[in-house]
Amino acid sequence: MMIRTALVACITLLAASPALAAADVTVAIDAPTGVYVYDTGSFDVTVSNVGNKTAKGVKVTIALPVTNTSPIVHIMGTLGSYSNKCSLSDNELTCSLGRLRKNKSTTVSFNIALPQSSAPLVVDAEAEAANDSSFGNNTDSVTVALLNDSISWTGDVDAHNRHCTGQGLT
Repeated sequence: MMIRTALVACITLLAASPALAAADVTVAIDAPTGVYVYDTGSFDVTVSNVGNKTAKGVKVTIALPVTNTSPIVHIMGTLGSYSNKCSLSDNELTCSLGRLRKNKSTTVSFNIALPQSSAPLVVDAEAEAANDSSFGNNTDSVTVALLNDSISWTGDVDAHNRHCTGQGLT
């Protein structure tokens, strides 16, 4: 009976003790609810450490919408300013964030003006840390809602397409 009581006490103690210390980074994209075609939209990407240990080597990669009209991939639209923690390569902003203490967050921002598109304009973000313990919450994605100005036409009107991207197009 004494051994059984000791065993129950050990199990109770283990169940009541905090989980092993580990970092756990998450990512969330805050996008405008709607932005007019070719107007600049401001996006914030927040990386949080919801774990109970400092996350090391934290970075976030943000994939921007791309053209599909060229053999060379280009960002769809015009990328404006972006956080100085980030560097651009092809259509990806990679942001090195260093260490992120437990229960802390950091945000990187960028501005982009997007054209009219028949394909969805999607922004993806993925966070990672060298010592991340959980990978199910490391990605977020948002489809940008484009708004159009209402224009009424009367009679014959010349219209011009000012959106053409790519190189070596025929």
